[in-house]
Amino acid sequence: MTPVFDPFHPLYFDEADLHSELARVQSVCSGCRACITMCDSFPRLFDLLDGSGGREPAALSMKEQDAVIDGCFDCGLCVLGCPDAPIRSEAAIDVPRLMARARQARRVSSPRPIGTRAAAGVRRVVVGLGRPQRRTRFSTWMAQRDTNGGQLATASLSTAAAANADTQVAIFPTCHVEHHDPTIGQAMVGLLENSGVACGLPEGLVCCGAPQLAQGDLDEFIELGRRNVRVLADSVRAGHEVLVPLPSCAAVLQRDYVSYVGGSDAELVAQHTQDASAYLLALSAARDGLPALVAGDGADIDRSLTMHLSCRSRTDHEAIPSVELLRLAGFDVTVVAGCASPDVRSPDALRRSTTASIAESTTDRFLSECPSA
Repeated sequence: MTPVFDPFHPLYFDEADLHSELARVQSVCSGCRACITMCDSFPRLFDLLDGSGGREPAALSMKEQDAVIDGCFDCGLCVLGCPDAPIRSEAAIDVPRLMARARQARRVSSPRPIGTRAAAGVRRVVVGLGRPQRRTRFSTWMAQRDTNGGQLATASLSTAAAANADTQVAIFPTCHVEHHDPTIGQAMVGLLENSGVACGLPEGLVCCGAPQLAQGDLDEFIELGRRNVRVLADSVRAGHEVLVPLPSCAAVLQRDYVSYVGGSDAELVAQHTQDASAYLLALSAARDGLPALVAGDGADIDRSLTMHLSCRSRTDHEAIPSVELLRLAGFDVTVVAGCASPDVRSPDALRRSTTASIAESTTDRFLSECPSA
């Protein structure tokens, strides 16, 4: 069985093929039901199938299918333990990719009215205003810093680090770092440069497109992706690795651009894009340690903290790079997994469980890789 997940395939947006695949996958899921606690898609599906004396997935109406599709919040975790996942079975069950395909097909067949799109734009502006905004964007900080001291900002480096800063990386800051919390990017640059890695910010980068992809807006996602790929491919050809501070956005560059934008440049960018923590971890291993990775020179500092993992890190890595990096720096890390996002698609019960786990932690420091959490 080879499901259609290639957006350039002639059947990708075909309604009959999509409904056939939904029925096939849901029949397998109905017989297993191990993922019922993962998100709202599964309990909604099982309630629909079990009600009214029992039905087959093929008998579900489009409205009923929409309710199932909208219950997925893109965590991707269900495929990890699925006994019928593509890597484990010829059944090739991949619910996250199927739900993404269904949202995209729905968007193509029933585009939102102009009034609805305008209202969504207003909501994004209002939400953006409600978030903490910094007066100086990350790109502005980088430009000011380059003007004052050059790309390496050697005044902030130790003499030894400045002398060895011969490896350059291109930073893809993400919207969260660019607009809402540039201090994350500033800290990342400081840690990299004090490890002898010169940092640059290519001009012309835009949002990675993750929000558009989640909504099924492929046209806008592909346009944003093409713009970023053009800029980043040139940077890679100049000898730079691309570093991303957030795992979820790194995954877009590593996988989704290859799938939806396509082409040799998208593949080049994917091959040379890394999560910043994974890059530093590999750099430390290659150099047998990094002096910059020091939790503090005082014996009495609090080295205990709680780290909330992003869903993307859990789906992409067996060992979480950020956690390993913190432990390498001497911190005692307690890990909390589970969704803590205010996304309306995230189940309330899951959020409450995650919040309870955080509250039970005995540490005072709390970190999260998920900006929406």
